[in-house]
Amino acid sequence: EETLEGMRQNIMAIEDAIRNLPAPGEDSTDLIVYEPAEKGYKDWNEQLLAKIRLQESVHEEPARREEPEQERQARFHR
Repeated sequence: EETLEGMRQNIMAIEDAIRNLPAPGEDSTDLIVYEPAEKGYKDWNEQLLAKIRLQESVHEEPARREEPEQERQARFHR
């Protein structure tokens, strides 16, 4: 019953938000927040792609460091 009550509250909140939306043609620019990309990036796409590439390179670097270590250990056991 708690789950059902939570779902009812969510539906009521969604319906309330829909009722309070501005009508088509009304000025609704106060609902839009625009933040430009950080300096050095032409847009958000470029900024997010750079962040993803950085995270990928950080994850790859430890793997590269571990490989020679594993090779040394394998040679040591021979």
